[in-house]
Amino acid sequence: MKRIFSGVLAVGVWMTPVMVTLMAQPGWGQSQESQVEEAQRLLQQAVQKTQRGQPLQAIETFQQVLAIARQLPDRKLESVALLGIGINYHHIGKPQQALDYYNQALPMYREVGDRSGEATTLNNIGLVYSDIGKPQQALDYYNQALPMYREVGDRSGEATTLNNIGLVYSDIGKPQQALDYYNQ
Repeated sequence: MKRIFSGVLAVGVWMTPVMVTLMAQPGWGQSQESQVEEAQRLLQQAVQKTQRGQPLQAIETFQQVLAIARQLPDRKLESVALLGIGINYHHIGKPQQALDYYNQALPMYREVGDRSGEATTLNNIGLVYSDIGKPQQALDYYNQALPMYREVGDRSGEATTLNNIGLVYSDIGKPQQALDYYNQ
């Protein structure tokens, strides 16, 4: 079985709420609107580069999104950019860098109340710990993500996390626990 990586879907889901929020703010000039449009364009490009298997180019583009998000400031956009950078560092086999970015994104998702983004980040942190041979830490993060996916009704995220939990149990020689999660 293969570990399932759900982060790209979460990055691609968010695109327009920041535009609506900023447009409603009195006193926002053309430069802020153009920054939001540029950030959305770059975010789309970064997601596409991630999906096409171009992680280095995706990291560079997500870094541009991150810079704009910090200028605006927009914590939601910032959390999405940080998650995307973490995902791509994980793709190129740099787990510590991935964890650094995930651990920056996690409190921001909590701050803005995005339970889906929080669950995806927790699941991806679990993936890194699983990949670097720390199964207990992986299980801790997966077990935080699972109820959140259920809470928001994300069946795909729930299935991904159940699979990942099963894989950890399988890897540590507990086939019955693995089967219990695979059969949920």
